[in-house]
Amino acid sequence: MLAGPQLELGDIMLRRIALGLSILFSAAGLGACSSSSAPISIGPNFVPLSVYVTNSTQNAISIFGPNPTSASVPINQIGGSNTGLNGPQYLAFDATKHLYVTNFNPGTTFGQITEYAPQATGNVLPFAAIGGSGSSVGDPRGVALNSTGNIYVTNVGAPPVQASSILVFPAGSSGAVPPINVIAGAVTGLNFPTGIDLDSTGIIYVANTGNATLETFSATATGNAAPATAIGGPLTTLVSPAGLEVDGTGRILVADTAASAVDIFASGASGNVAPVARIAGAATTLSGPSDVAVDSAGNIYVTNTGTGKILVFAPGANGNVAPTQSITAPGTLVGIALSP
Repeated sequence: MLAGPQLELGDIMLRRIALGLSILFSAAGLGACSSSSAPISIGPNFVPLSVYVTNSTQNAISIFGPNPTSASVPINQIGGSNTGLNGPQYLAFDATKHLYVTNFNPGTTFGQITEYAPQATGNVLPFAAIGGSGSSVGDPRGVALNSTGNIYVTNVGAPPVQASSILVFPAGSSGAVPPINVIAGAVTGLNFPTGIDLDSTGIIYVANTGNATLETFSATATGNAAPATAIGGPLTTLVSPAGLEVDGTGRILVADTAASAVDIFASGASGNVAPVARIAGAATTLSGPSDVAVDSAGNIYVTNTGTGKILVFAPGANGNVAPTQSITAPGTLVGIALSP
């Protein structure tokens, strides 16, 4: 069963109506309620590149302003019994600034993907939630969206859910809806897929934690499809790749949890190839990193799960280099995303 009530169509409509009313009141100068008891809460007008980090042990998302420093503290959070957050893992934004979060839902069969309205804070109801027996969502890990708003989720688990798979849901999905596409099977090479991202052409990039590879699939891949490319082998230095991001130049950045490193591969890399850059060593303070994000200036943000820090590395960082910022965040950190 789902942790928390499933969202029916009527619930979604009421929440969307409530959201619209909240925005109207705010525009009229009355202010949107942001108390922890409010079912809908609209936060301050966050500027782009605000930093969102999942806190899996406290079932919350910490929000930092842009360009945080080592002295920064969260300016807001999403958390509370209304949010549906339960073991939150990875997160991503769509083009309209809606936030999507994968939830492990410990102790249950089915996980959940929760969606939040732009600038939501506090103890808010999700705008929508995907999960339940019809959804095939078991232990969802990474999440990404394409240009049309379709939702891509890496998924692991055991029957009755779809194991080691990529699930694709159409934009606007909610409830126990089936995916419109499932990439899974022996030919795919998927083995505990974790991080996922898409480039501007729709190519799917996946970090396979279970077999230390990075794979790509074509935008039209479906079913038991072979990957278009695979990065793996001793030259890659990959041990346990987790979160990944494809930057604006096509480079693949991946947080390697077991290796305590961030590896960067060239655009189009395939096979047993060395990364073009590797951030690792005592000076980096990397310890069990889970996810990575990069801003438009090339700064690299890493959730350093082993120390409870968000580490920021300078553009072009390579080797045993110290972070430019080391930011304390509450709880156990997993995913990180920068707001559009």
